[in-house]
Amino acid sequence: TFERLINEEMTDEQCAGFLVWGDPALYDSTIRILQAILATGRCVFEFEVIPGITSVQALAARHKVPLNRIGRSIEITTGRRLAAGQVSD
Repeated sequence: TFERLINEEMTDEQCAGFLVWGDPALYDSTIRILQAILATGRCVFEFEVIPGITSVQALAARHKVPLNRIGRSIEITTGRRLAAGQVSD
């Protein structure tokens, strides 16, 4: 659908955007989808990811909690992996 919309609805002079829910750098497929479209060679475009505050940062700030324990690392994972039983200490 993305490829069709880019090819059929956009001219070379136009600019489009995708509003991505959450943090695309952590768990969203929009970047992978755009890279796959480019890899086919049927569509040519450039894209950029505009950073903002991540959902992880927003949640930690909102709940006033640090992301790590002293001397410990943090692990960021998806809800799907947690539901499948993956937990860390």
